[in-house]
Amino acid sequence: MQQIIPLIPHGSNKISEILHVSNENGYWIYFHGGLPLFRHKENDIRMFRMITSLFIDEGNCKNIDIQKVFNVSKSSVTRNLKRYQKEGSKGFLSSKATRGSSTILTEKVIRKIEELLYDGFIPSEISKDLKIKYSTLAKGISSGRIKNIVPKLLKDIPNQSSEEEFIKW
Repeated sequence: MQQIIPLIPHGSNKISEILHVSNENGYWIYFHGGLPLFRHKENDIRMFRMITSLFIDEGNCKNIDIQKVFNVSKSSVTRNLKRYQKEGSKGFLSSKATRGSSTILTEKVIRKIEELLYDGFIPSEISKDLKIKYSTLAKGISSGRIKNIVPKLLKDIPNQSSEEEFIKW
């Protein structure tokens, strides 16, 4: 078997005997020997986690190598490696758009919450009635997904014509 002589690209950092990395024009470029192997934008954390986990899993480097070169914690490297071993590249590339409150705050639930707000209920009462965590409800209101509707009680209060005046009241 013929051995490959490792060529070290100028200005690159050594990860292991065969892997080097260089940051050029806003991109991290990984080299195997002297050949460019992979590239991603310097702020693309998902791709960084995936490729470094792949390198460790394939035996091209060790956890400690990634920790030292990129100044990242041992726990994050270990966590990402486990994720890669369990889910593969899908664990880093798939969008997590359906996490958290998006599955709880459906259009039907949002309409019900807005009706209750309009009827004068406060968010803590609504969260208890609908069995939704208060923090989920508060996040929905603060992000604008749930409109913080001025209660119809406001219309019954004399000389109170705006939401700001209602808050002072």
